[in-house]
Amino acid sequence: MNREKRFPKGRHDYQRRPRQPYRPRPPRQQPRIPQRRQEELKPLPIGKKCNPLCPFFRCANRALMVMTKYESGKPVKVAFCRWIGDNCIGHQCQYAYCEKKALLPDGTLCLRIT
Repeated sequence: MNREKRFPKGRHDYQRRPRQPYRPRPPRQQPRIPQRRQEELKPLPIGKKCNPLCPFFRCANRALMVMTKYESGKPVKVAFCRWIGDNCIGHQCQYAYCEKKALLPDGTLCLRIT
């Protein structure tokens, strides 16, 4: 019996295509890192009390997020706590601290006192 009749041409009988030459991938784009402000940062207390929108206010849980909410059609920046899912309570939170070590237990800033 003939080989062609016993083994019809299938997917394994074709000639392989020659390999393409190596072509390096284009380099990946680096993620954009927001630039720090060039001017000197200043504390933003409300009166003598600490404000969670201050650039030196931090959360030890890393749950602080500054959001823009719209009230009456106007944008307002609001400190939001991702840990509790509500607005940040500021200096009353046990995880709140000041990067400049200026936050007193009652919420006043010692930078503002002097």
